[in-house]
Amino acid sequence: PPLFDIKLQGKVVQKSFNPHAAKSTLIQKFEGVPVKDNLHLELVPQNESAKQMPAALSGIEIIRSDS
Repeated sequence: PPLFDIKLQGKVVQKSFNPHAAKSTLIQKFEGVPVKDNLHLELVPQNESAKQMPAALSGIEIIRSDS
């Protein structure tokens, strides 16, 4: 399966993410990510399968936390 590292603001927040593992809606929650102006999200291919199959997101929700 294609495996990707998820990076937020240049920091890996999850290793070896398989976007095809979930059969329905998948919810991932990452807290404590400082954002000043823009959120930088990367899906970094970690194996040959991921390099041949571009990653795609069909939706993303960002909730501001002032903690």
